[in-house]
Amino acid sequence: MRDIWLEKGNSAATVSKKVGFIRLLLTVARNRGLIDTNPAEGMELRPDPIELRQPFSPEQTQSILAATAKYRDTEPVKYWVPRLGHLTGARLNELC
Repeated sequence: MRDIWLEKGNSAATVSKKVGFIRLLLTVARNRGLIDTNPAEGMELRPDPIELRQPFSPEQTQSILAATAKYRDTEPVKYWVPRLGHLTGARLNELC
């Protein structure tokens, strides 16, 4: 399954997370004596540093803030969420 997920375009981090769930399930089965060994042990992948989320550059940040400035009076969420993210460092989904 790991290789199929990678072939379908999933990132190494996503595949590693999915394999982690399967590994956990098989670990419980092994601990309860339902299986002898866990075939998912050691199957996680290490994400490439390129795949990891990178912070916005100062230029990108200013571009986002400028693009959302027009929403201050009409759609406050579109105005304030990027600014709160910029000021606090929180991710946008965490703020929402």
